[in-house]
Amino acid sequence: MFAVPDAPDTREPAHGVAARVARNAGVRAAAELFGKFATLALMAVLARTEGASGVGVFVFALAWTELASIPINMGFDRHFLRRVARDRAELEGSLLNVLALKLVRAVPVIVVSLALIWVLDYSSQTRLAVLLLTFSFLLDAVRLTFVAAFNGLERGDLVGTVLVVQRLVSGALGLLVLALGFGVVAVAGMYVIGSAAAVAVGGLALARRVRMGRPALSPERRRELRRGSLAFGAQDIFSGGIARFDTILLSVLATSAVVGIYGGAYRLLEATLFIPAALLGAFSAMFTYLDEHSTPTIRAAYARSIKLAFALLVPCAVPLAVIPGPILELFYGDDFGGGAGALRWLAPTIVVLGNVMLNSSLIASRLDPRVILRCFAVGFVANVALNLALIPPLEATGAGLAMLGTEVLLWAMMLRIVIPAVGAPPVLSTIGSAALAGAAMAGVVAALHGVALLALAAGAVVYPVVFWLVERRVAPADLAVLVGMLPGGIGARLRPPVTSPR
Repeated sequence: MFAVPDAPDTREPAHGVAARVARNAGVRAAAELFGKFATLALMAVLARTEGASGVGVFVFALAWTELASIPINMGFDRHFLRRVARDRAELEGSLLNVLALKLVRAVPVIVVSLALIWVLDYSSQTRLAVLLLTFSFLLDAVRLTFVAAFNGLERGDLVGTVLVVQRLVSGALGLLVLALGFGVVAVAGMYVIGSAAAVAVGGLALARRVRMGRPALSPERRRELRRGSLAFGAQDIFSGGIARFDTILLSVLATSAVVGIYGGAYRLLEATLFIPAALLGAFSAMFTYLDEHSTPTIRAAYARSIKLAFALLVPCAVPLAVIPGPILELFYGDDFGGGAGALRWLAPTIVVLGNVMLNSSLIASRLDPRVILRCFAVGFVANVALNLALIPPLEATGAGLAMLGTEVLLWAMMLRIVIPAVGAPPVLSTIGSAALAGAAMAGVVAALHGVALLALAAGAVVYPVVFWLVERRVAPADLAVLVGMLPGGIGARLRPPVTSPR
């Protein structure tokens, strides 16, 4: 019989919930940060060894296989997470059935994907990279189900372990094969090994750390899962199209070098996604079981998630917007300075996209999933139209501008749904400190733009100082949660006195 602890009591004291959020978000963020560093290091070395064209091949192969994997995952994991968060016995009843559904879908999807890439006029290097990454994404489909289970159980430590293994193995082995003189195809092969290692670790953690009875296959349960996941799956199609259509269109309308330059800029945006991913891991289950009468209320939890997103994403976006060219050249080399226009538009997208992810999670957790589906359908149509209009004249810059326009539209539509459902967060205490600290950071980075490393270092000092000074006046209770994520000694010194929880 299933034997993990019961779901958290919605009457739990606010400080207990805050501590759990801090723990789960902190562990997940640390793991994601470590993994993103490994991935970014791999891309930097790939750019210097294979050039913009080599990066273009790899970025296109990733985009193709990610789109091809959408029908395999088809929203199952988010529906599974929602069920586990509400009733933890669902882990025993649904785990194997979710994996079985994915396996059945994988066979025809993989056949069609590989047939298309062989029929279309792509190079043999591109085809081999797609072939290898297809197997990597198939393994990732299993890993994502394990991660959904861990998130539903609010076990951020297990999520972090799986992520670190995948990114570290694929990144370290990728760097090794590049050092040995191999190229893009070999790096794709190392991704397969990294994904396999993550699946093995995730399965072992699930077996050892989460006690449950013997999971069982059930046709009835699979039918329930298919029905419940339909809206999530359709949303995945639209959101995946928004994320990757620009790369596919660039591969048709521009050269591999342009795809590589845009891919380098987009990778810097993706390097920041560990932050909203960590927040989703910490808040997704809470968005499901908290309400207006719980402690804390759903409104308070939502407001704090948005505040954390602004506080942590603004300092990532500011330098990329102010000195995009020097940062691209610092990471990838002189050949990538041409992506400055694209990165300047992708930089504010970092903040908007983080908020879109949180709002999407809340809507999916509490409301009819078809509501969010309509948002992503509109966003996908807008994204296609913007890319078709902007990429031909502006190439990579047009793709970046189209992405920003799409995410702003999604954010506006979602706010119109979320605010009536849970209440509006207080604007000043939610974004005021991040906005003022970001403005101060932008001034310092602009003044030191001639030396990118110095500008980044100075901005990294100015932002937290200004944020702390403003926040301790505006919202000391929220500041206590933020510093609570820091190591004990540092957090104790920075934590302001708080007389009552928010």
